[in-house]
Amino acid sequence: MFEFMLFISGQSARSRRIISDLESFLSDELGGQYTLRIVDVIEHPHIAQENGILATPTLLKTSPPPKRILGDLSGKRKVLDQLGLGPRPKPSR
Repeated sequence: MFEFMLFISGQSARSRRIISDLESFLSDELGGQYTLRIVDVIEHPHIAQENGILATPTLLKTSPPPKRILGDLSGKRKVLDQLGLGPRPKPSR
């Protein structure tokens, strides 16, 4: 099971698009094997501070091994590769 936190600033159209895109490609790639927690840093600055978030959007993979992506989250392949979720080798026969 993968666990993610997405840090955004407010409920702008851009934030909603990022959430929608991210949920779509996590679902495509991981099926139901993930949780995504959305944290609005305007409403919950203490959570951002506890996690060392200095800019938004930031995607934090908290489990397995932590990984952080800052900035543009629009490219599915780029985001998955940066999270270490890129193409998996096919089993050899």
